[in-house]
Amino acid sequence: MVQYILGQVSPEERAGFEERYQMDSDLFEELIATENDLIDSYARGELSGAQRVQFESRFLATPQLRERVKLAKSLARNISGPAASQATPSEWRFIGPLSQASPVARWAFTGALLGLLFWGVWMTASNIRMRNELEAMARERDRVAHRQRDLEDQLTELNARLKELQANPTAQEFARLGETGKTMVSLVLAPGLPRSTEHPHVLPISSGVSSALLLLKTRPGAFLTYNISLETPEGKQLLKREDLKPWPTGDEEMIPLSLPSATLQRGDYIVRLIGHAAGKSEEVNVYSFRVVVQ
Repeated sequence: MVQYILGQVSPEERAGFEERYQMDSDLFEELIATENDLIDSYARGELSGAQRVQFESRFLATPQLRERVKLAKSLARNISGPAASQATPSEWRFIGPLSQASPVARWAFTGALLGLLFWGVWMTASNIRMRNELEAMARERDRVAHRQRDLEDQLTELNARLKELQANPTAQEFARLGETGKTMVSLVLAPGLPRSTEHPHVLPISSGVSSALLLLKTRPGAFLTYNISLETPEGKQLLKREDLKPWPTGDEEMIPLSLPSATLQRGDYIVRLIGHAAGKSEEVNVYSFRVVVQ
């Protein structure tokens, strides 16, 4: 722990030890106690030459740490001051109430007590701040891990859907949607607009991509053909396609929408799906996605 506090460990050892005490509160408390003991040893002049140089390079580098060292030195002087050094054990043993002691002894005792109280308050605040920072780091790590799992689930679902489409008789139609020798990206969209706490579906577009294929999931057997309207979130229509036929994929259907990549700019988009049957039209679902230009 002393090597960790003085910065004498490798980056790999530091990362491993930090991960350990973030998960073990007892180890964290022991680390705080070791740091306090090291500061007290420095204040009393008990560190060796090498340790003292390393300590000063680490603990005198910031105002907050310098203040802690200054407080520890003040406390050490109050405890080992003239009044304490001149008094014999018997004098301290039978000194009696504080009001009966000499003024010098009373001032020394009061200063030591106030210094100890201030030191306790400072260390409590430092421990609380450090614990809050560790908890924030743990929450951020959990959020990143959760986001990574979500992306992996989306990728798994997309691969499964692509396998279903390739096994379907309409796979040849799927292949014809892309231009020969050009790259096509695809994205499966579930109906519904994202809430404020949800991440939108992301469609990455780069210079080498010629077209994008949106696969709109819907309930099976509802309509024979569909119209699709591509809009901005403000309601401006950018593109309209008619008489699109659904692809059966087991317990649901998908409506393919092929778009030239040149028509998609960075930003958010809304897709409206309108079904047609028996001369009637009905808006079935609304989808959303975000284009990211790489």
